[in-house]
Amino acid sequence: MRKPKRNTYEIEKAVLSFLLKDSPLTASELERKVNTNPTSVRSAAEKLHIYGLVHKKHFLKHPSNRKPFDEFSITDKGKDALKNMK
Repeated sequence: MRKPKRNTYEIEKAVLSFLLKDSPLTASELERKVNTNPTSVRSAAEKLHIYGLVHKKHFLKHPSNRKPFDEFSITDKGKDALKNMK
């Protein structure tokens, strides 16, 4: 039986929750932790970044594979927002 699809709000809340517990995380790490498709996680993280709830840092080379990657961490504003999410 398939799980019901999560809405954008639930994915954004999950991103903030995981970043609160274990920050910073790469986009790939968030994808695995949130357990949804890469597009949904990246879209949610970018939106949270635009609103100032998440800080995004871009790196040109990952130490293990030399590919560019983004790392996300929660901001104080993000911590406050997570407290108010139901």
